[in-house]
Amino acid sequence: MHFIRRPGTGPAPIPIILSHGGPGPSGTTARSSSLADPAAHGGDPVGAFDVIVPSLGGFGFSTPTSGDMNFWKMADVWHALMTDVLGYPKYAASGTDYGSLVPQAAVRGRPT
Repeated sequence: MHFIRRPGTGPAPIPIILSHGGPGPSGTTARSSSLADPAAHGGDPVGAFDVIVPSLGGFGFSTPTSGDMNFWKMADVWHALMTDVLGYPKYAASGTDYGSLVPQAAVRGRPT
């Protein structure tokens, strides 16, 4: 999985994973500057985030996925990225277009 990570500059940045479908993370990456370093944009540094912007599987710079990958499974992959790989015990998530389905799946849990 390809992802961009921009550490926050505030005293206690909150980790956030941002998702966007196609064509890739570029639209979301533009927001990462003001989220990671709000003081540079006239904001309060207390509101800083550690910003992680992955490419959805099959979109952007990520490798095409097999036919069985869906947003429910992508939510599991992202949770593993945030907790197991990057070591965040908890984190925020947000998404736009197709990428908005991944955080919703993570919050709502798997369908029964």
